[in-house]
Amino acid sequence: MIKIDWNIFEAKFSENPQNAFEWMCYLLFCNEFSVKTGIFRYKNQSAIETNPIASNGVNIGWQAKFYDTALSSHKDDILNTIIKAKRDYPILNKIILYTNSEWGQHKGKEPQGKIEAEQKAKENNLEIEWRCCSFFESPFVVDDCSRISSYFFTQSDNLFELLESFKSHTGTILNDIETSIAFGGEDVSINRSNVISEIEKADNSALVISGEGGTGKTALIKELYDNKGVGDAFYVHKATEFSVSNLNEFLSGVFLKDFIEAHEGVANKIVVIDSAEHLITLENTDPIKEYLTSLIKAGWCIWFTTRNTYLDDLIFQLYEVYKISFKQVHLENLNEDTLFELSKKHNFVIPDDKKLKSLILTPFYLREYLRRYQDNKVASYFEFKESLWPRVITKRSPQRERFFIHLAEERANSGKFFVIPNTSYANETAEKALVSDGIISHESARGYFITHDIYEEWALYKFVESNFLSSENAEIFFSKIQQSLPIRRIFRRWLSEKLSSTSEDVSHLIVETLSSRDISNLWKDEVLVSMLLSDYSDYFFKINKDLLLKDGFRLLKRICLLIRIGCKEIDNSFSTPDILSMEHVITKPKGNGWKSLIKFINENLEKIGVNNLNFVLSVLYDWNSHNKSGEATKFASLIALSFYKSIIENKVYIKKDSFYKELIFTILYGVSEIKSELEAIIDEVVLKKWKQYNDPYHLMSVFILEKMECFNVAMEIPEKVIALAKCFWLYEPPENDSDFYGSRPMSVKLVGTCNQAASNR
Repeated sequence: MIKIDWNIFEAKFSENPQNAFEWMCYLLFCNEFSVKTGIFRYKNQSAIETNPIASNGVNIGWQAKFYDTALSSHKDDILNTIIKAKRDYPILNKIILYTNSEWGQHKGKEPQGKIEAEQKAKENNLEIEWRCCSFFESPFVVDDCSRISSYFFTQSDNLFELLESFKSHTGTILNDIETSIAFGGEDVSINRSNVISEIEKADNSALVISGEGGTGKTALIKELYDNKGVGDAFYVHKATEFSVSNLNEFLSGVFLKDFIEAHEGVANKIVVIDSAEHLITLENTDPIKEYLTSLIKAGWCIWFTTRNTYLDDLIFQLYEVYKISFKQVHLENLNEDTLFELSKKHNFVIPDDKKLKSLILTPFYLREYLRRYQDNKVASYFEFKESLWPRVITKRSPQRERFFIHLAEERANSGKFFVIPNTSYANETAEKALVSDGIISHESARGYFITHDIYEEWALYKFVESNFLSSENAEIFFSKIQQSLPIRRIFRRWLSEKLSSTSEDVSHLIVETLSSRDISNLWKDEVLVSMLLSDYSDYFFKINKDLLLKDGFRLLKRICLLIRIGCKEIDNSFSTPDILSMEHVITKPKGNGWKSLIKFINENLEKIGVNNLNFVLSVLYDWNSHNKSGEATKFASLIALSFYKSIIENKVYIKKDSFYKELIFTILYGVSEIKSELEAIIDEVVLKKWKQYNDPYHLMSVFILEKMECFNVAMEIPEKVIALAKCFWLYEPPENDSDFYGSRPMSVKLVGTCNQAASNR
């Protein structure tokens, strides 16, 4: 429903509000009396706006008056209209007067102007019906004639069409989504009632619904959509739809304020951003940021769906870019007990192949398994996986395969949700077949879209693989696949799978890529990050030792930078009542590359040189901040300690800044792995009474005694910390000093804790 606001009306039709008012009243008059083909009129028609019409034996005329003041000040104009109307149209029985104004009462009495106008009408055998301001606020206008009111009382003209478009688009996205699996004449349904209940009862304005690819996140949204009330607003957008220059483009010219006001009074208002991981690909985040922020302020619920793989990236975006606080709901794959119950109920066999059995715990693949059950029940994991592309996509049609791969490639490179096929690969037969199979869908004038992310990923994987096999070298390969973010994501997955199979071809690709001067640094970074996240990292550092140690450690420095950017995940162990109050999102190291890198630096410390370790220290600090034990932690602490000792030996001035703070923390976080080294240092400090600011190890000693972050040192080597505390905090007067007033205060709490730790040991 549209709120009637005459200020908007006047602003929109400021050039001639009377003309616009007459047109609106004409439409309302025709609508009320079901005159679909219009009413004859003359230019400058006398007294009334059109010729009278006959309705139920009554001849009716109408007049529209747009006034800036109360009706009482226009009494003479109204009286004149009544007289002329009867004079020029003797058959007239009734006149309807439309006006944006109102009569004003005086002490609760009928206004004199109204009395006189009705008396004049009576004298002329006319009935007068007032359609004043309150009429335009009636259900007839704002509800039954919503298309009319939306045009005249919103600043933008396409609101009604936009709402219909959003509703239709939501239906199109969800139409091809199956909430159950057809098998043997029955529906195999997965009970998600507990998750649905959790979502519907959530009191957060924003929810992130995460799960593996194919767990049924969009199917869950469809169930929630089917459960909505008749008057609820429920719109589904794909994240890629927000790849626009401004919000006005996304809203088809409608003002966001008008869109929000159109839903005032609606009890439940929900917007779903499906496949929200694609928000990360948006170059311009302003449109969706404005959209989400405004909707949340207006009481809308925003639901994001994303894959687990991209969950950390999305969380980072929501916190850092959009400043949205949210609740997480996780959608699990089926467990083995549920799969067993379904197989028993619907009489299908669970495969013996463990990898295939694990795969069909994902609902998407369970559906594909049951679709060709007779063939699949005896298939291996490899045979099943290899059968999907030709059975679902190709279907013995090279044209169909080619069209679909081109469509996925163009969607990835354009960043748009809808794709209009290029004439070079358009194929009407293939298009219709893919639409019929629910692989792609179509909206007139907007183009095609791929119905499931998994289908798109299959196509992009095929695209990358085929170009790799057909390319003479790495440079040609990367120039063919281009640099869109969806392609780079698939490339990472493709490369990781190749690395796990220890493919010699892909090992050659890595070496060739890193040594080439013609390949973009972007692809070199993608190769390095994929390597660092894989189990191949140990082998990489082993065979590329010379490359890593030459040119001033250029490649090694790049790896140290990339691992801190691309090889991290959200640290969910850190919690706070209000995550948005945090200055930064807390992350932790991810992938085998961290251990491999730290081990490599430790083994080549002499060649790198202790004095050249500045670029390494941030990596060591990031690792030890989250890992207090293990071989990599030991190496990190020893490397940092070597650097600290070199600073002391070279008598470099040590400041209490962030650099030295991280250096000392890196050493002390690994106390459980370097006890003997720290014990030796503390013994030397105590023996030589190094308590002054410029003495060796002074900053480390202060951190051990004063920093809560270093409390683990007191727990691991309590006797040494007690000795250090006594050295720093107890005053020992000279033997001939008779004027002794007592010792300086010491930390009773720390010493007490150390004593307790010592006794426990």
